[in-house]
Amino acid sequence: DGKMRGLFTLLFGAGMVLFLRGAEAREAGSGPGLLARRLGWLALFGLLHWALLWRGDILLPYAVAGLLMLGFAGYGIGVWTPSFLVRSHGMSLKDAGAVMGVLGGLAAVLGTLTSGWLCDRLAARDPRWRIGVPILGCAIALPAGLLFYALPAGGAWSLVGLQVPKPIVAYLVFGV
Repeated sequence: DGKMRGLFTLLFGAGMVLFLRGAEAREAGSGPGLLARRLGWLALFGLLHWALLWRGDILLPYAVAGLLMLGFAGYGIGVWTPSFLVRSHGMSLKDAGAVMGVLGGLAAVLGTLTSGWLCDRLAARDPRWRIGVPILGCAIALPAGLLFYALPAGGAWSLVGLQVPKPIVAYLVFGV
């Protein structure tokens, strides 16, 4: 019937926010990973429930929606990073935006082309590489992104008149 689906959706979203806040209060930085794991279990239970019991179940769509929302939150990092460069590395907002736009864009293009080529080559041998290459990319990107934010300020290269902080190398690996 679906009459209460709107209320359940609202409660699901509020539950995600409360879960993230509680996890962050216990240990800084642990919320998104715990929430992703929780949503993964919800997806598994939803898939099993759909396959074995009832095809109209809402658990799997909620899990997918939750993981998508978590992905959108990840884009907040891209919005926040220029102000991080301004505060932590003493860059002007204009220079931080230029570095992020040019180097981040180049890293994204290079990463897209490289991972597509690599995925095609490896999937020709074993189709499981279609999911393996993105997983490998995430496994490389996460430590690189954390390293970018954790490295101390100091030292910069001059690139076309811009002072580019040395930790940006980790950001480029994160972007690729």
